[in-house]
Amino acid sequence: MAFGATDAELAAYFDVAESTLNKWKKEHPEFSESLKQGKSETDIDVTASLLKRATGSTVKEVKRQYLEENGERTGVVRVIETVKEIPPDTTACIYWLKNRQPAQWRDKVTVEQTTENPVRQFLEECWSNPRPILPTKEEREGTEETHPVVAALVAMANEK
Repeated sequence: MAFGATDAELAAYFDVAESTLNKWKKEHPEFSESLKQGKSETDIDVTASLLKRATGSTVKEVKRQYLEENGERTGVVRVIETVKEIPPDTTACIYWLKNRQPAQWRDKVTVEQTTENPVRQFLEECWSNPRPILPTKEEREGTEETHPVVAALVAMANEK
């Protein structure tokens, strides 16, 4: 049984129901701890492997060649060692960053709506104060800088 197995895989290995495995963990704390330890060690190994894949690494390869004479092996082995470079993997980088820094790297962008909505404020003012929707020229004087909706309406009126 490999380290890092799920509870379902462990239950199948021991040929018991998952509920029995959970009962064993409650009744035997040392058993529960050994399972946690195995899973933790595997998580560390996988994390290290993912990091190597994301950043790139080098691997030493060893090949053995059997020397032959007249079509038969002579018993002499030639060992050839090479260093192979594994480039960084973009997918591993993305996976790492999305999980380690989700605020900066997640796909879903969350836009926070503030309570100050100038259009809503303008419309609420129009409903609460019965007057013409478009303010008079005297009412518009100086309001362009303080009320963005009025500024936009004034700009549109001045274009025509």
